[in-house]
Amino acid sequence: MVEEEEFYKAKISELEKKRLDLQEELGRLRKHAEKHKELRDKKNSEVKATIQALKEVREKRKEKIGEMSGLKEELREVKDKLRKAIEEKRKINWREYPNGEEIKHRIDCLEWKIQITPLSLEEEKKVVAEIARLEREALEAEEQRKAYERACQHIGELETKRESILSRINALKEEIAELDAKINVMEEKFRAAKEEADQAHRNYLELFEKIIKIENELEKLVEEERIYRRMYFRVFERKKEEEEKEKRRILEEKAVAIREKLKRGEKVNIHELRIIFLGEEER
Repeated sequence: MVEEEEFYKAKISELEKKRLDLQEELGRLRKHAEKHKELRDKKNSEVKATIQALKEVREKRKEKIGEMSGLKEELREVKDKLRKAIEEKRKINWREYPNGEEIKHRIDCLEWKIQITPLSLEEEKKVVAEIARLEREALEAEEQRKAYERACQHIGELETKRESILSRINALKEEIAELDAKINVMEEKFRAAKEEADQAHRNYLELFEKIIKIENELEKLVEEERIYRRMYFRVFERKKEEEEKEKRRILEEKAVAIREKLKRGEKVNIHELRIIFLGEEER
């Protein structure tokens, strides 16, 4: 029985050590798993924030592209108007007319001629007709000149508008290039954060599987330890009962011997009397 008791004690001690080791390992794994979980959640938050930021930047880029597309269409219209305006300008032949001052001088000379030169009625009619023709020519020349100036002004306005549109398009190209560079950086940041989050999640799952495995082992170990403790307790109780039985047997033998002494009239001490009383109580 002693050997059996020692066996159970040794087995319980062994299982208890294994249980404590597993609990320590379980605590360590849970701590590491929590760190990977926190890292995963942190990187997932970065991924979500980067996705939102990317969405905003891409939307801004889309707006810039839309604005540039509209400006290019407007530029085509302005260039078309400019081409037509230049063609119209070329059609204006105001330089073919005599200089306005020259026409005015000729008219003045003819009017002076009428005043100082005796002319026949027929000659005067011719001079008056020539003056009228020169005045019409002067008017037409002035109209052509003004038309030419208006055409030049219109062309200048169109060229100014064209340059303004081109300047804005170039500025938009630079802004879009900056946004593209920003998008590239953000996409790289997204990929890095996503990879870190995925790796942290894989590490977490791997540790979680180990935790589950150890928890199952620990559960079996605790149950095994509980069984051995019950078995040890039974052996201990049986041993205790046998010791009590042996104690009662010895006490009874002593009590019988003391009673024999009393029967023989021999003296007994208080201690011996107590043994008799205890023996009576045990019965």
